[in-house]
Amino acid sequence: MSWDDLVGTQWLEGGRTVEEGLDCYGVVLLGLERLGFPMLDVWSSWKGHYENGWREFDQAVPDGWAWHGVDEILVPLIGDVIVTRDRGVPKHLGLRVMDKHGRMKVLTAVEAWGVLLVGDSLGTRHLEGIVRRLDA
Repeated sequence: MSWDDLVGTQWLEGGRTVEEGLDCYGVVLLGLERLGFPMLDVWSSWKGHYENGWREFDQAVPDGWAWHGVDEILVPLIGDVIVTRDRGVPKHLGLRVMDKHGRMKVLTAVEAWGVLLVGDSLGTRHLEGIVRRLDA
């Protein structure tokens, strides 16, 4: 699957469309929808967690999904939502995807660069946990 049409989309806090812009959660939602694994947009309830560093992030996970902390060893799967720390605080999301060459990558969005497709090593040092579908 190609993600080229998303790469370079501008960053916008709370953004949910390519036309207006996407934040890291917006790109995760759009990517999951394309993969056939839609996730409920719970930004309104997550926003408080984000502003407080998502210290209780596991309590904001939508139904049908499960939180897995760093203490749990998981084999990486396409569709995993990766949660990483920024300056020691869990604040950033990415989506594990397969690029058009069959390599595992992370689709994410950052304020400075917009939507990016980066190596799967994103966040290994800063990994807070993974959100995964219960049926995966």
